[in-house]
Amino acid sequence: MSDVVSKLGTYIKVIAKVNETITGISVNNTGNVEIYDRDEELTFSSSMSNVFKPGLDYTIMLKATRRDGSNLKSSLDSVNITVKYTVTGTKKQPKWSPTGGNNQVMPFGRFSQRINEDTKVLWTRLEQIPKSGIIELSARFPKAALSGRFEAFYRKARTSKYLSRAESPSRNFIKV
Repeated sequence: MSDVVSKLGTYIKVIAKVNETITGISVNNTGNVEIYDRDEELTFSSSMSNVFKPGLDYTIMLKATRRDGSNLKSSLDSVNITVKYTVTGTKKQPKWSPTGGNNQVMPFGRFSQRINEDTKVLWTRLEQIPKSGIIELSARFPKAALSGRFEAFYRKARTSKYLSRAESPSRNFIKV
C-alpha cells in the first residue's frame, strides 16, 4: 500500500481479459484509473474569464462535488473561499555613497522604485454548499489591482484560479 500512496494523482493501467467458456470467445480491454486521496472535488467554472475589470463585479462560480461528479452527501458543509489581489509595492532604497564599493558609482540619496507587489485580501467567506453543489459569488477588485486570485478549501480538497487585469488605454471599463 505504501507504494500506491506515494503516487497519488497518477494513473494505474488496468488490463482485463475475459474468456466466455460456453462460446470460447475471448475479449481484451485496457483502461486507466486515477488514484485520489479524497472523495471531494472543487472546481471553478471553465466559463469564468481569466481577466477581471477593476471596479466592476466579477462573477465567481464554484462547484463542489464528489470525484464521480455526483452531489456531496451532506449540504450542511461549507467551503472557505478567499479572494486576493496584488497592488504595486514601493520600497525606499537606503542611502548610498558616491562609490558604493567595487568602485561603482551609485545614486546618492533616497529614491522610490517599483520593485515588488503586495498581496491583499479582498474578502474571506465561509459559504454553505447548496444541494446543487454550485456556489455563485461576486467580487469587485479595486482600480489599483494588478492581478487577482481565488482560493477555495473544503476538507482536503482545494483549488485556486489566477486572474490578470484587463487592459484598457483609457483605464475605463464597461460591463456587458
